[in-house]
Amino acid sequence: MDLIPRALILSLLSSAVWSQAPVVTVEPKVITVRQGESVSFRCQVSSASVSNVLWRKTNSQRLPDNVQISPDNLLLTIVNVRPQNQGQYRCVAGVPAGRAFDTAILNVKFPPKVQLSPAGPLRVRIGDPVTVECRAMGRPRPKMTWQRQGSTLQLVATTTSDVNTIQWPAVRSEDSGVYFCQAENTEGMSESKVEIIVEGGPGAPEASVSPTQMTASRGTQSQCSVMPQVHQHQRSPGPSFGLHCHGNTQWQMEC
Repeated sequence: MDLIPRALILSLLSSAVWSQAPVVTVEPKVITVRQGESVSFRCQVSSASVSNVLWRKTNSQRLPDNVQISPDNLLLTIVNVRPQNQGQYRCVAGVPAGRAFDTAILNVKFPPKVQLSPAGPLRVRIGDPVTVECRAMGRPRPKMTWQRQGSTLQLVATTTSDVNTIQWPAVRSEDSGVYFCQAENTEGMSESKVEIIVEGGPGAPEASVSPTQMTASRGTQSQCSVMPQVHQHQRSPGPSFGLHCHGNTQWQMEC
C-alpha cells in the first residue's frame, strides 16, 4: 500500500525539478583580446534536465561566421577575432516551464583605420573655404593629428568623437600642399593624405553696368559700356575694367 504514495512523491519531486528554471553562468564575464587572437566562453547550467542550450549575440544579431559551438552547446569559441566580433554573447538554457541566461562581454583591440572626406586631390580657388574630415576607427580610441608634408608642426584641428577636422576659412596660394592625418593607439598607427591645390584668383570679376553717358573729349559725348577684364598675371590691387564706346574708342580704369 505504501508503494503508491512513495511513487507519487518521487513523481512530484521529479516534476518540481523539471519545472524549475535552471541557473546559468558564463565564464569569463568580460575579456579583452587583440585582433587575430582566439577566445572561448563556457556556459555552466545548474540543472541536468535542461532540454536545450543556445548561444546568441545580443540585439538579436546572428553569430558571426568565425564562431564555433561545441557539440554539447556549452562552449563558444571565436577564431581569429575581428573588430566586428566585439559585443555581448548570451547563453540561454531552458526547460518547459521557463528559461534562464547569462551574458559575457568581448572587447577587441585593433589598430586604427583612417578615412578622409573628401578624399582629394582638392582643386580650389584663392579665397574658397576648405574643410577636410579625418575619421579614425580603432580600439583603444586613437589619437589623431594633422601635419603638412615637410613640416613637423602639428596643425590646429577640431575633434568631435572619432572625427578630426581641419579647416581653412579662406585658402591662400601658399596653402597648396599635401596634408597628412595620422591616427595612433597602442595597437599601431595609420595615416592618410590629401593634396590641396589652390589655383588662380577667386574667380573672374563680375559687373553689371548700364551704358553710361561719359565725356570722351571736350565738347563731345560717347555711349560707353563697362566690361570686366581678366589678366593672367594681374598684380593690381583690384579687378580691371575696360570701357567700350561707340567709334572704337577704348579706355581702361582700375577699381
